[in-house]
Amino acid sequence: MRIGILETGDLPPDLAAIDGQYGDIFERLLRTQWPAAEIRCWRVYQRDFPIAAQEADLWVVTGSRHSVNDNFEWLRELEQLLLECANCQRPLLGICFGHQIIAKALGGRIEASTQGWGLGALEYDASGNSGSALEDLPGSIRLLALHQDQISKAPPGAWVWLRSDYCPIAGLAYGPRSAPTALTMQPHPEFSPAFLVNLLRARRGKTIPSDIADLALAKIAAQPPVNGAPIFTAIAATLLRFRLQKADK
Repeated sequence: MRIGILETGDLPPDLAAIDGQYGDIFERLLRTQWPAAEIRCWRVYQRDFPIAAQEADLWVVTGSRHSVNDNFEWLRELEQLLLECANCQRPLLGICFGHQIIAKALGGRIEASTQGWGLGALEYDASGNSGSALEDLPGSIRLLALHQDQISKAPPGAWVWLRSDYCPIAGLAYGPRSAPTALTMQPHPEFSPAFLVNLLRARRGKTIPSDIADLALAKIAAQPPVNGAPIFTAIAATLLRFRLQKADK
């Protein structure tokens, strides 16, 4: 089994020295469930791309400090790769920026939220998945978030599997409800509360206004820890199960 990680941005040096880059975080999380998998990371934001979509059985698209609406050539190349993955039904799992760039590549629209930043531990509704491959997920999920942009229009054929008042399109699935070929989500199931605290501190007063960062930090301190890892591995397992079933035929 081959899993490819498409790393779309870097972390602050002090934080990366502790936790590694996005690709390292996802690889550790994936190996808890699939220790024998062949896992490789491509730093696409540095123009490091796989040759073809067929190089992996599952592609994970990470978060990023960039916006999907930035005018970078590597973003256009990434959109083309994601279209290739969709066309040959190679499963895609997108987180935050990954959630947005997959939607954009497939015809969706991404805009800055009129409600401002979505930061900290937020409640999400996953209760509308009865009869789908995701019906075993909890109906209410509390996950960590860090974003200002979000999907304002879903691509044709996509269906919403996760939502909140702040972010109505917090999770998208593509393909049949019984066997989706791509699953994406706006929050960060790979983040621990400690990691998000350190990331907020690193970006406080820079990309995130100090008062907004301080409010999010206070809320995280007042709320119990959130463990999103089981949600991430559950949706990854769903995609891999259907991919490997197709490969066996």
